[in-house]
Amino acid sequence: MSGGSAVQPMPVWASVLQAWAWPVAMLLAVLAVLAWITISTAARPILTILFGRIRRISAFGVEFDLSQAAAVQTRTNVEAGFDELRNKLKRQFDSLVDSEGLNNKLLDLAENAVRPHLTAKARRTYRCTIHIQDVLFEDALYQLLDYYPSGGGRGRTRSVRFGIIGRCARLNQPDIQADVTTNTAKLIESWAMTAAEAAIVGRDRQSFAAIPLFDGDQQFLGILYVDAVPRGSWNPPPSEDHDNHPLCESITIYASQCGLISALSRIIPEMRRTGPRLRLIK
Repeated sequence: MSGGSAVQPMPVWASVLQAWAWPVAMLLAVLAVLAWITISTAARPILTILFGRIRRISAFGVEFDLSQAAAVQTRTNVEAGFDELRNKLKRQFDSLVDSEGLNNKLLDLAENAVRPHLTAKARRTYRCTIHIQDVLFEDALYQLLDYYPSGGGRGRTRSVRFGIIGRCARLNQPDIQADVTTNTAKLIESWAMTAAEAAIVGRDRQSFAAIPLFDGDQQFLGILYVDAVPRGSWNPPPSEDHDNHPLCESITIYASQCGLISALSRIIPEMRRTGPRLRLIK
């Protein structure tokens, strides 16, 4: 005989409960997910991705609508949500632009640093604006100001792969072009434009410049963009060394003197705290 007490056998009901605990827990988890899918419109895009062209599925007596009509409704809801957020961010940007007097600073920069380096003919048709990194979508550029002096364009977005501003943003280097083709096919091939973008850009303008703007710590703030109708609008004509072109040097110096750099240094961090900077493609 042993000096210890005998081990009591496990009751039958406890053995059954132990055997079924994990399956029951899994079943409850599945039912919870299905219940969430049933009541949540946010789940529909996920199901569409997972099940592709399947229109309806049933599980545990619950039927899920994955029809074309449901997909269209989901797209409409998503687009409406993004439009509302974009308009909110645009209003915030406009408020900061007004408080910093940024339009007057662009006028000052254009007249004193851009215009002197244009040919007489180009001065009648040139325009300039500022693009910054978008705060809603990570791989996009946002047009912060209306064009000076012609107006319009504020609030538009472009892909960071689009045209001369995209190349400037990706490389953080100035780009000055005196004879860009207006041929739609060549713009699509050489400048990463869609057919619609090329049709607009290629209407008449042939001279383009994109000059990166940096703060005192050499952090990228945005792009001073300039274009004009005639080919060869820059005086003097650009060489391969764009960094040392007088247009680039004048913009870099005067942007600091007129307060443009300090204003952007205040606006951009403020907006980055507000925008989600979503990445759509990975």
